[in-house]
Amino acid sequence: PPIIGEQELREMKPTAVLVNTARAVLVDMEALYTALKEHWIMGAAVDVFPVEPKKSGDPFETSLANEDNMILTPHIGGSTLEAQESIGHFVSQRLEDYWFKGSTSLSVNLPQINLGECKGVCRIAHLHDNLPGVLAHVNHVLGEENINVSFQSLATEGELGYVVTDVAQKPSAATLEALRNIEGTIRMRVIS
Repeated sequence: PPIIGEQELREMKPTAVLVNTARAVLVDMEALYTALKEHWIMGAAVDVFPVEPKKSGDPFETSLANEDNMILTPHIGGSTLEAQESIGHFVSQRLEDYWFKGSTSLSVNLPQINLGECKGVCRIAHLHDNLPGVLAHVNHVLGEENINVSFQSLATEGELGYVVTDVAQKPSAATLEALRNIEGTIRMRVIS
């Protein structure tokens, strides 16, 4: 049974506004409809319904839809067509930023580094176990080939570390192999 039914709605002040963003079963929707029609309460905002459309284009019918003192919204803001389009652009931009720049900004499972354009000839992205000294090892390997670092950023989170290094010249195959062989390396890639 609903927690808020006719009795609870009748006991509210006439200036009350009911907001339900939790579960549809908490409010008796027929009693809410009556409360709005009879002006027991000033208004309501609801984003959960006993029966909701399963997919885009399915009909959405509720007696509450035609009430001027009622606001209806989708329970998940991502359910709107506009939100889905926006999410698609957002996600594809994050993937593009990672693939072309090495940026992990807003990642939930990697250390976060927000990167712009490469400040060198190429960029080396090195994902590794969060062990002490990995950054020193990366720089030592690059220094062995006299490669100048133009830019470098390191972030760690939990068990992972991520270092991105822009270098002034493209490393040799031997240097790249040495970077891959640093203890704790999970993945290393060159972004040109």
